[in-house]
Amino acid sequence: MIKSSYIFNSTERNYGIDLLRLVAMFMVVELHIILRGGMLLNKSGVSYHSILFLRDSCSMCVNAFALISGYVGITASYKYIRMVRLWIQTFFYSFGIMLVVAILGKYNFSYSQWASAICPIFREQYWYISGYMLLFLFIPFINHCIYTIPFETLKRNLCGIFVLLCCTTMISGVIVFSGKVFSYGYNGSWLIFCYIFGAFFRIYGIRKLMPFQIKEELILCFQKHHSLYCLIIYGISVLIIHYCPAITNMLSNIFLHRKFEFVITNYTNPICFLSGVSLLYLFKDLQIKDKCQNIIKMLSKYALGIYLFHESMPVRELCIKNKFTKFGTMPIWEALPLIFCVSIMIFMVGILCDYFRSRIFNVIVKLCS
Repeated sequence: MIKSSYIFNSTERNYGIDLLRLVAMFMVVELHIILRGGMLLNKSGVSYHSILFLRDSCSMCVNAFALISGYVGITASYKYIRMVRLWIQTFFYSFGIMLVVAILGKYNFSYSQWASAICPIFREQYWYISGYMLLFLFIPFINHCIYTIPFETLKRNLCGIFVLLCCTTMISGVIVFSGKVFSYGYNGSWLIFCYIFGAFFRIYGIRKLMPFQIKEELILCFQKHHSLYCLIIYGISVLIIHYCPAITNMLSNIFLHRKFEFVITNYTNPICFLSGVSLLYLFKDLQIKDKCQNIIKMLSKYALGIYLFHESMPVRELCIKNKFTKFGTMPIWEALPLIFCVSIMIFMVGILCDYFRSRIFNVIVKLCS
């Protein structure tokens, strides 16, 4: 059981985590314009492998975002009004953007699409929000368990969960948990998984999850150069994710009677998960200058709005889907700056939209009060 001394700094803001929230959302935008934008459709393009590497370097963004939920949520106060606000914010984007586009006559929407816009949570218009709603209902139970379960029991269970539900996804023959339970990371079960680990890291730290003792000299060395080590772990993870197809082909040639298919780019893969953990540890202890703290604090509260804006069905269909296929045929020195500029543009427009959305909501609340 956790002593009361473990519950500390619940109101102290971690600006490094706020910055990671923005970085992770920028990765989400890049990942979506690469995949949905059609950049990888032309596999013979001169920039194909470079863009593929960029995709792999962003593949842990959802895990980082979900880990943040647990890292912050374990010490935050639990209020049901937050779920209501999230539902209203989601409805604003799903229905509001569709209504504007329909009035302008830019797209003819089907009845099914209107139904999804009106009920975005239940129809999984945004899979992350639908999954987060499920997670939100379990947060009080998860927090209570982490605070009350004896440490050794909690540690053994988390190690078992990680091996059984995460490591087994490496091989396609063992996909019962990855595919049927976790939907390869695209549902609430996986967000709950990440939340639990993020909460554990906040209370105990990653060192106490290790199944073996670590020498104090190594601990001191890691603490002194922890940013460098986190970057190394992240870099190695990206390389493994990127070059995994070559490893798969090699194993297939060696073991001719068995097919090896590594689902390494799924969120549930341990390499992808650990790279998200490395980003969490890289940012959580960052020292942010006072001048930047207010800017990061202001922008981070609009991070979710960026996702809701660019993943709304009209924006996705009219502005993103297969709109960037030419980038895959450009030289890399032209393609990468364009990808970055498009990502920045979508990122900033999303922030502006959510800023005006928040102002509108504030006016409505004042009028109703």
